[in-house]
Amino acid sequence: MKTNNHIIIEISRCRYYKDLCRKIARRDLVDDLYQEFIFALLTYDNLPEVYSKEWFRLFAKRIINNLYHSQTSTFSLKYRHMDKVIKYMPGVATIWAEKSDAMEEDDTEIINFINKELDKMDWYERELFRAVMDLNSARKLARKTRINRNSIRYTVNKVKERIRKNPQFKQFMYR
Repeated sequence: MKTNNHIIIEISRCRYYKDLCRKIARRDLVDDLYQEFIFALLTYDNLPEVYSKEWFRLFAKRIINNLYHSQTSTFSLKYRHMDKVIKYMPGVATIWAEKSDAMEEDDTEIINFINKELDKMDWYERELFRAVMDLNSARKLARKTRINRNSIRYTVNKVKERIRKNPQFKQFMYR
């Protein structure tokens, strides 16, 4: 039976797993995802047993998928939240964040548009919206500030609706 090190070397020489990471992840995160995948395999105590099974490729695909898409995976915590890009509405990729190499020009246009819209709003609505987007949860903000969660959600939904109703917003929806 092969040892963990021999199996990891074998996997690193096989293009299948790197290509799998390419299919799942954005271009700039492929190497990081692949590295986290290898690291995840190193933590398995029964890797030789699992590797010898015929379903190992499906197992590997599931690990890579979970690493990339899970909000709490090691990969996500290390790489996906670096520039605090926050998803908030279907159809719009991101809202304000510091410009990074990972962001596309379309993203900065959307961010600038949303920031302009937020600047037109009342300070309370604007800051509450940004705080919810930073924490990614109205519940967390309610716990921190002791503001009623329903009040927070109502205000955030009102802000989202205002942004959606702006005729310029539609240009970002169907790119």
